[in-house]
Amino acid sequence: MSESTEHAGDLESPFHFPDHVPYEPSHDRRPLPGISPAGSMVPRYIAACVDNLLAIVLAVVIAKLLPERWIVVQVVVVIVVYLGYYFVSEALTSMTPAKYFAGVKVCAFDGGRCTARQILIRTLFRIIDVNPICGIGGIFVVLSPSRQRLGDWVAGTIVVLSSRTSR
Repeated sequence: MSESTEHAGDLESPFHFPDHVPYEPSHDRRPLPGISPAGSMVPRYIAACVDNLLAIVLAVVIAKLLPERWIVVQVVVVIVVYLGYYFVSEALTSMTPAKYFAGVKVCAFDGGRCTARQILIRTLFRIIDVNPICGIGGIFVVLSPSRQRLGDWVAGTIVVLSSRTSR
């Protein structure tokens, strides 16, 4: 056997993954004991409705400050302000204004504060979760044992009553 054919089998495909590297998920999908979404469904729903209204009004008011002929810029501003409402408030306080008054907050599965990355993921998935055309966010919340919308599931976060965490 020539040297070139002897080593031909040693060449690895760029898509080959070694068997000795175990799969490690980026985050555990189960909250720690004591971190429970129990009792958070109704306050979460009320907060979601109020926050959605506040975010839309804020976004439209700011967009309307721009000249009417800048319609594309207005649309971009509406999207950025709408998503920014959630990202900024949850990144700073783990809750939006309506979540605060409803007594719920966003946390990691260990009960600790979410990272900026987790909040960003939740915020971006909001486009799918609350989109009336897709509408899958509500379905995920109802069907998920941890009452998570798709954005929570991907980010590894959970919405709980504020009194359920001490962090």
